[in-house]
Amino acid sequence: CLNIILLTALKTKPILSLIMPMYSQNIFLPVCVSFFMLEFIGYITDIKNEKIFAEKNYHLFALYILFFPRFLMGAVTSYQDFYIFSKRPRINLSILGRGLVIFIKGLSKNIIIGRYLYPLWNIVKEIEPEKLSALSAFLGISAFIFSFYFCLSGILDMSAGISCCFGYKIPNDFDHPFFTSGLSDFLSRWHINTVKWFREYIFNPLKKISGTLASVSAWVLIGLWYELSWNKLIWGLIIGLALSLERFAKFRNIIYTLAVSLVSWIFFSQSSVGDSLILIKALFGGCHGFVDSLSFYLLKSYIVILLIAVYTSTDLFKNLSEKIKDNEYLSVPFGIVMPFVDIFLLIISLSAIVSDGNHSLSLMFG
Repeated sequence: CLNIILLTALKTKPILSLIMPMYSQNIFLPVCVSFFMLEFIGYITDIKNEKIFAEKNYHLFALYILFFPRFLMGAVTSYQDFYIFSKRPRINLSILGRGLVIFIKGLSKNIIIGRYLYPLWNIVKEIEPEKLSALSAFLGISAFIFSFYFCLSGILDMSAGISCCFGYKIPNDFDHPFFTSGLSDFLSRWHINTVKWFREYIFNPLKKISGTLASVSAWVLIGLWYELSWNKLIWGLIIGLALSLERFAKFRNIIYTLAVSLVSWIFFSQSSVGDSLILIKALFGGCHGFVDSLSFYLLKSYIVILLIAVYTSTDLFKNLSEKIKDNEYLSVPFGIVMPFVDIFLLIISLSAIVSDGNHSLSLMFG
């Protein structure tokens, strides 16, 4: 209860401003509370349920909570999983090289794709509602979704890469979630460890009462975990109800998944319910028709990076890479070429950071 109260207070600006007046002056900003509070609660609950024993080594427990590669953005890890890898961290050139590759991959996702997509969302946000066409609205919300995904998954890959360099394994948090056959499949690949936490500690206990209640409650809390706002609550409510409907009707469809995702992400992206409803209206052509000259210009300007984002966020990219690695004729050339590709991506990413300090990290996460 104390952890939940503290988490709520630290995520609510008016409450935090009363507790710490310097917060309102942007002098103090608490970080990481969303992640290590979940780990505290999970740790205490697992001890109560006798899944683990209380850790007597305070240094090891502090390492679990404050391990710096995942301190800012996660992933949320159970103490049992972290303890297994903390016993014998192995460091050699192979492990170090693997960690650096994962880190470069995450940095590239964050900077090269996330950084260049977010301005499209900013452009669409600045368009007056009565001048916003359906195509412009679709491009804008697509840019937000992909930018959010590549920024967040990129940061988590960077975290996993640094952890690997020190001999620790951080579980994967995203698994190419887009364009799956059903909403449940999409969400099983999205923020995997955070969703797993809410499923274990919220959904599973409540499903004994009602599956629909459990689904809606878990996803509403996930939305509020992202941010304490009406929009995030509505986002979670839409996801929870849609999942319950999908399970009840045993219905899986890419179009259905895409439609629910677009509507829910509109609420996730906006700061007010009114703005969300206007964007939904525009998405269906209710503001300025379906297409106009501006939407064609935005499509022409961003189509390449959008197609790259779509392809690399799906199983198609992962499956192609695995097939090349398994091919006896292509695996050797692939192994020779990839280090040069990684170096090239690192140079491009660092150049983008140096040339523009306002990259996607600061844009998306303040």
